[in-house]
Amino acid sequence: MEMEQVLRKIGLSDKEVQIYLTALQLGRAPASTIAAGAGLNRSTGYLLMKELVKRGFLTRTTRGAVQHFAAVEPARIVPVLEAQVDAWGRRVAEYEAVVPELEALRPAGLSAPKLRYYHGHENVARLYKEIQREPVWCGFFDPLYIQEQFPPELHFEVIAGAMQKRATNVRDLMVDSPYVREMAEKYTTPGYEYRVLPVGTVVRSDTIILPDRYYQVSFAADDCHMIEIVEPNLTAAQQLMFDGLWAQAEPLHKREVGAGEGGLNNELSRAKSL
Repeated sequence: MEMEQVLRKIGLSDKEVQIYLTALQLGRAPASTIAAGAGLNRSTGYLLMKELVKRGFLTRTTRGAVQHFAAVEPARIVPVLEAQVDAWGRRVAEYEAVVPELEALRPAGLSAPKLRYYHGHENVARLYKEIQREPVWCGFFDPLYIQEQFPPELHFEVIAGAMQKRATNVRDLMVDSPYVREMAEKYTTPGYEYRVLPVGTVVRSDTIILPDRYYQVSFAADDCHMIEIVEPNLTAAQQLMFDGLWAQAEPLHKREVGAGEGGLNNELSRAKSL
């Protein structure tokens, strides 16, 4: 590795590198002589030499009224750098000690969202099942459209299967259709409530909202993608929009505990045999 490159890596500027190398070659010399040898004017060179004295790379003496500078021997620079490393270590420790106080000064809710991306039917289906184990969530989608996007066995496990879960508070908004009403009649379980959006509403994605995060699912030809977004303000905005739609949507009739479970199992068995 070239000398100049190494010197730049330890913190010297291009001009400081030229001054130090020139001073090494000249020995002790007047500031004007070193500056000229480094290709700098006297005033600029003098200011940089004073800085290099502070940082331990040059020494300075006065002979009469003339300032003379000399390069510190290269081997003696190593302890200088080690001392700087030790000093930075102490500074880092001091900074770490006040990080909690600095963080407390920031307005709440300014942290960057945490994003996770999932791709492919199998991976997305696995995430659906994990979400369904949560006691509280809500979502809106078009079951007919999603039925077209998933392989039959995954559709029944992910979509219809969710409706058999015992939940604390789950709400689904679905685009109305005879298929949706049949599913609601067969598979509704306690803690799971449905409402429908008007026939003809176009929803070509799935949105699932949990208390601390939400998911967006998109579909392409023979493929699907899911993004998990963890950020309180974005999640609250999604929940606000959902609640507005929910208030205007038509409720569907709730059924008793256990109703429809046999029908679901039959559907699952039939789907897996396809």
